[in-house]
Amino acid sequence: MTTPWHSRPMPDRHPVIAVGSNASPSQMRRKFVGHAIRPVVPMTLADVAGVAPGVSAHVSRWGYVPAAPVQAPGQVARLFVLWLDERELATLDVTEPNYRRRRLPAARHPATLESGARLPPCFVYVGRHGCLVDRTGRARRLTDQHTLIQALLDESAELRRLCGSTPGEFVSSVRDEATRDTVRRLFPAEGRVQSQPGLTDLPSAWRALRKEERARVTRRGVGWSWSSGGSSRGGSGGLRRRRICGTPRRPPRPRRPTPGTPPARAHGGTGAGRRG
Repeated sequence: MTTPWHSRPMPDRHPVIAVGSNASPSQMRRKFVGHAIRPVVPMTLADVAGVAPGVSAHVSRWGYVPAAPVQAPGQVARLFVLWLDERELATLDVTEPNYRRRRLPAARHPATLESGARLPPCFVYVGRHGCLVDRTGRARRLTDQHTLIQALLDESAELRRLCGSTPGEFVSSVRDEATRDTVRRLFPAEGRVQSQPGLTDLPSAWRALRKEERARVTRRGVGWSWSSGGSSRGGSGGLRRRRICGTPRRPPRPRRPTPGTPPARAHGGTGAGRRG
């Protein structure tokens, strides 16, 4: 994807692994245009270790069952990586109320481009509601919506009573908010939900960004730091930036003495040298 002159250069962008619909350019455009942002999002393919597209234990207001990352030790998934600037990243947080943005440790979840280049630690949106499991208790893998919804209906008589016996009836039923909430509570009640502590317990996004900016301060001397701004969300929707200063690159120039002023008396570096 080409980028116009006014877009952020790649070194100023953050890599975000897209597990579900965020890998669709039309979906990203809809989200950003709705927040008055002209979407210019570079996307690359990468092989990500230890993570796979699973199924979140909730239903969207549009009637589909969304994706969520699940732990997959020993496996590698080929996924799209979005490269977002700070404004795009904060906007995407707002559009993901059912997820928390976390940074994957590169040592445990390395991401590698097709060229073989290793990416820096990437962000990923982790589901707040856990992931759905199959009849064997293993985390479900993401499939097309028709197949997924039919399998969920076949496995639960209560879900069929609430939402009908076909994917079409399911989508029509869950457009009602009360029905969606009932389905979300039904999933764990039937033992069909599994938590993902290896992902949800990762450091929150604003802490990762603050650590990154402080590292920049160490290198450059002056930079920006993130504060939570009173937000209780895991993402950076409520983040604020404040200017912080580190060690300057060069020491300040000494002041020139005023003509006619006697030179200052030299003394030691401690109080012991000041006794008269």
